[in-house]
Amino acid sequence: QQSPAGKGKGTHPKSPASPAAAAAAGSGQGGRPWSSALTAIAIAPEQHKTTAGVWHIDDQVVGVLDKYPKARHHALLLARQQGLHKVTDLRGPDHLRVLAHMRQLALDWIQQQQQQQQQQGSHSGPPLPQQQQQQQRQGGNSGPPPPPQQQQQ
Repeated sequence: QQSPAGKGKGTHPKSPASPAAAAAAGSGQGGRPWSSALTAIAIAPEQHKTTAGVWHIDDQVVGVLDKYPKARHHALLLARQQGLHKVTDLRGPDHLRVLAHMRQLALDWIQQQQQQQQQQGSHSGPPLPQQQQQQQRQGGNSGPPPPPQQQQQ
């Protein structure tokens, strides 16, 4: 049986590009297990430090690395305030302070990532996908060949 949202597109709704994109699109209700996991991390980040890639904890916000990154550097900032699950939940000056705090943490994290990248050297070229890096460490190269380099004209 098709739902109205899936009309004309089969019985399965289209998945969001990443859990982070889905978090931005909804409240975490309706059978989204990743949303429950993010909520659990925000409530008790100390219990998830080793398994969830937690990089920041304070009384307002928890910073975690995205488990399914869509970019080389992809992190999430989770508000710890009860009932603050989506953008439409934001109201009043207290939430503005939380957003300003999140913005500053994001800018600091970006700067830290840039500094680490500079320390590693900018001569190394673009990074290999994780699977290819793992295969190279294990001595195999069964993955697809890298894309051809564009020639300068």
